[in-house]
Amino acid sequence: MNLHRPLLIASAVVILALGAQALAQKSSYYKYVNKQGINVVSSRIPSEYVKKGYAVVTFDGRIIETIPPELSPAKKAHLVTETEQAEALRQRDTLLLRRYSRPDDIEASKQRKVSQTLNAVGLMNLNIEKINSQINLYQSLAAEDERAGEKISTSTIEAMQRLKSDRDMAIKQREQKTDDVERIIEEHNKDIDRLKKIIRANPQ
Repeated sequence: MNLHRPLLIASAVVILALGAQALAQKSSYYKYVNKQGINVVSSRIPSEYVKKGYAVVTFDGRIIETIPPELSPAKKAHLVTETEQAEALRQRDTLLLRRYSRPDDIEASKQRKVSQTLNAVGLMNLNIEKINSQINLYQSLAAEDERAGEKISTSTIEAMQRLKSDRDMAIKQREQKTDDVERIIEEHNKDIDRLKKIIRANPQ
């Protein structure tokens, strides 16, 4: 009997066994939770569980990769909103740091813009007073015509209408400028608070 044959067979069996073990260790499996809440490890994963998230593991249970659950439309929309807000804040912070070095710089800018706006409001008040004076003059002329028993002239009526329209527009513009003062203060105060937070988060 040839003694080499049994040795060759035994060696082949060992090699095949080692190869199978090595192959099994290198193979990937899927670990997921089924409907019963039980962890399942399988060479395939049903499509219904893919969206719920799973892990790719080795033969001995070592996690290779974790796939998170697919987000619902509401969560996706929320994530998009958060991402956009974070990017907008980043851009705002970048611009803020380019424009100002200290909170005092923002305060000075606020005072300057408020002063300029209030000056504009003052000029508008003078213009409104001037228009009112002109309206009063035409009203006096109209009253004189009425006392004299005469019909108020068309030119006087048209002039008063035009002046009242100009006054209404000037008053509306003044209101907008007054609102601008509050907006300037609010926006600059927000910038001051934000710059202080940035400085605290990144001390020199």
